[in-house]
Amino acid sequence: MEHRWAPTPQHSPLSARRPILLLLMSHDPPSSPWSTSVGVVRNCVDLMAKTGVFEGDAAKATELKKELQRLVRAIVEDEDCDFSVEAVDRATQTLFALKELKKKRPVSLKLTESSSCPEEFRCPISNVLMRDPVIVATGQYSNEGLTEVDREHFLSLLEKMSSTPSDQKEAARELRLLTKRIPSFRQLFGESLDAIPQLLKPLSQGRSQSDVNPDLQEDLITTVLNLSIHDNNKKVVAETPTVIPLLMDALRSGTIETRSNAAAALFTLSALDSNKALIGNSGALKPLIELLEEGHPLVMKDVASAIFNLCILHENKARAVRDGAVRVILEKITNRMHVDELLAILAVLFKQSNCG
Repeated sequence: MEHRWAPTPQHSPLSARRPILLLLMSHDPPSSPWSTSVGVVRNCVDLMAKTGVFEGDAAKATELKKELQRLVRAIVEDEDCDFSVEAVDRATQTLFALKELKKKRPVSLKLTESSSCPEEFRCPISNVLMRDPVIVATGQYSNEGLTEVDREHFLSLLEKMSSTPSDQKEAARELRLLTKRIPSFRQLFGESLDAIPQLLKPLSQGRSQSDVNPDLQEDLITTVLNLSIHDNNKKVVAETPTVIPLLMDALRSGTIETRSNAAAALFTLSALDSNKALIGNSGALKPLIELLEEGHPLVMKDVASAIFNLCILHENKARAVRDGAVRVILEKITNRMHVDELLAILAVLFKQSNCG
């Protein structure tokens, strides 16, 4: 049964203060409901002493602690509840004075480093405490700016993409997570002309798709998706020669998540009109329509969104019709699959046909 303290007719209202004081000075055995809290309080006092909180005011702190012990002992050992309100107030004031002493001196750096802190406040790259954490749009914490250590780690991960298969897989997984969690980390790829080609090197070394590790492909394609979310990256990502062909390969092969994320990457990249033309000229509409025809429920929405965005550009409308978009869309609507999204594509296609 949960232990609750409440005043009873046999206890005066003043006795309601006793549990608080018991937390400070009680010597109850471990079975006491207060024993755990007493241990916490004692540990805090010990920690304050070890970290130099009372350093410089040692005499005053010692005097206050002795006074607090005397007052609290007198209150706790009084079984008849005859202690005065003044005694309780003096004990409270003495405890407050000790608290003010602590505020006068900051806790040492050693304490800061050794104390536990939420993992969200640690940089996921260097695992050190963030100096200036901010909450980004996703609700996650991020450093306002990356440190030199972060940048060095970024470069070391890219170097691993030219190393052994096991190093590639490890680095690709970490890059996927970092670009998902840290907006400023996505910016690093836009600041280096070689970063994206290095990232995709395991997929662009002339090997057939059957030779590519599916997990590695999924991590790398998802990293491209993460990069494309950053507005300043959209142009540089799409104009990197290997990106769109590799996204098209991913639409045709790989895990379902790889194919879905490839479609989502094309959708986000097509937010720029120049990218709409570039993606359309690369022939990406055909594999998108083929994936739409397969009808896998996990990819339909991303594929439909990509096709819709691309077909806003007049030149891509003819490509979509030529590649069988109307037939596939009507079949899916007949089967009641993502009707709203597919009707929106048809509306765009017919509207542009009339305008043309």
